[in-house]
Amino acid sequence: MKKRTPATPVPSLETQTEAMKIAKATQKPGQTKEQTKLIAQGIEKGI
Repeated sequence: MKKRTPATPVPSLETQTEAMKIAKATQKPGQTKEQTKLIAQGIEKGI
């Protein structure tokens, strides 16, 4: 019997937008878009 994995809740669009704003505001010079997206994802989980 397979174990059921709990569904991961998807952050709301508002949360995603807010997280991206915060990530862009704290962006360092030379930081890639991919790095900024990863930071935003971390912020989403924390919100």
